[in-house]
Amino acid sequence: MLDTSGSRGILKAAAAIDAGLCDVAVLGGGMAGSFRAGGSVGPGVQPLEFTDVWGAYVMPLFALIAARHMHEFGTTAEQLAIAAATIRNNGHVNPEAMMYDKGPYTADDVLASPMLASPLHRLMMCLSGEGGAALVLTSVERAKDLPHMPVRVLGGGMDFAGAPYVSPPQYREVGRLGELAARQAFSMAGVEVTDVDVFNFYDPNSFEIIRQVETMGLCAEGEGGSFVADGNIALDGRYPVNPDGGCLSYAWNGTQQMTLKAVECVRQLRGTAVNQIPNARLAVSANAGSAAGHYEIAILGTD
Repeated sequence: MLDTSGSRGILKAAAAIDAGLCDVAVLGGGMAGSFRAGGSVGPGVQPLEFTDVWGAYVMPLFALIAARHMHEFGTTAEQLAIAAATIRNNGHVNPEAMMYDKGPYTADDVLASPMLASPLHRLMMCLSGEGGAALVLTSVERAKDLPHMPVRVLGGGMDFAGAPYVSPPQYREVGRLGELAARQAFSMAGVEVTDVDVFNFYDPNSFEIIRQVETMGLCAEGEGGSFVADGNIALDGRYPVNPDGGCLSYAWNGTQQMTLKAVECVRQLRGTAVNQIPNARLAVSANAGSAAGHYEIAILGTD
């Protein structure tokens, strides 16, 4: 399922179409039946034999990277909370989101929620939900005959740091994960990160948003907390992030949350999104992050 999800699936399908191996490709999938009362849901790879035995479920592994970033650069719990409140409030006004009409949230509300994996509070973590997502890809020539405005795959990249969830991650190894993939993607697309109108980042927790604005090059390493706190990722900010509410509020549905990121990009570029960013012409769909050990990015555009 992971190989057919989100940006990774888009890049593989686009390569197959470009090589003449097929004319039309469908990617995506779904998740159901993975829930139990009072439990957490794994990352789409069950079981995690190398970490489950120590009780290190997914979120504490991400928390290790967040804690180190806070120690190294002075990132604050309030900045993590602002990132969470910003994206959750996008979902609060999105009728499709699982957390529709459940807010709005303030940073204080987020910090008042229970601490689950220090420094991550409950409202800083993603929301699991059953469901699916899918995309159809075809050639530019074929797309011209279809009723909807074509959205083009302009560039992409992948970055890996070993098998996911095998051992506790360390910031020096995965803190900049995605930087190489972003550099490759923007070079291929022939655009700059500052040209992008809307970003759909993987948000298993709010810290990963702070980490990704740094690795994308929107700000320097260590400045992500203040970048977010200054309102840059809000719907009316310079670089809107996860307008649909992301995994924090819309849904995390197994590996297909990666595909949901691309779906929101397409909606934004076609002008059909709920929280529509005006005149969006260039969008980034990015998947996974530090503790997962892999990162994929696709740049989508209307030109």
